Amino acid sequence: MRMSSGSTAGTNPVTIDTSGNLSATGNVSSGSTNGVQLDATGSIEIYRSDSVPFIDFKTTSAEDYDCRIQQQSDGLAFSTGGNGSTSERFRIASAGQIGIGGANYGTSGQVLTSGGSGAAPSWTTPTSVNSSQLAKAFVQWQGSNGTINCSYNVSSVTRNGTTGNYTVTFSTAFAGSYTIVLGGSRNNGRSDAFGLQYYGQSTTSVNIDTYLPAITYTDAYTADLVCFA
Repeated sequence: MRMSSGSTAGTNPVTIDTSGNLSATGNVSSGSTNGVQLDATGSIEIYRSDSVPFIDFKTTSAEDYDCRIQQQSDGLAFSTGGNGSTSERFRIASAGQIGIGGANYGTSGQVLTSGGSGAAPSWTTPTSVNSSQLAKAFVQWQGSNGTINCSYNVSSVTRNGTTGNYTVTFSTAFAGSYTIVLGGSRNNGRSDAFGLQYYGQSTTSVNIDTYLPAITYTDAYTADLVCFA
């Protein structure tokens, strides 16, 4: 079947082939105010005079709708729930903001928290972290030469020429007036335990000694340090 419009036969023809497929060489629309347009470029356009066009999904033709995607103020609203029980669950507004259960965008700094498998997520304010309780620096270094394996806020580890003695220098000075140090060292598989002691700590550096039992200072295989202030 071929359908034409206009004063000239064959203008913007619409064709329905024997398999029921519809094709057109021009745009096909169902109305000028409310309708659907099949564009010749391959797009589908839905429009309504009230500026809230939507697509409904339903199980049977007798239902209203089970789910809906609808334009809302240049954004999209998604409704679910089943026939007679639908409500808006999720929205992407015109600026990209995310709404939960409608135009509920939370406040700056809030995060989405899952409600589990049977409930919608919600906006929540994360628990603040007391920065004074966080480590201000950590480092692991090789005892033989002070080479750093990994670190945070440590610019250098200097082996001071005396066996088992090092100076750890921080990249950014601590705000506090003192340094609390936790650390340990190991001797590459040996059974005797290594110790680590610190002294001369300041906001910019701390001195470290590594030693074997009986306070025999020696270079550890690696040493580990975590500093608080």
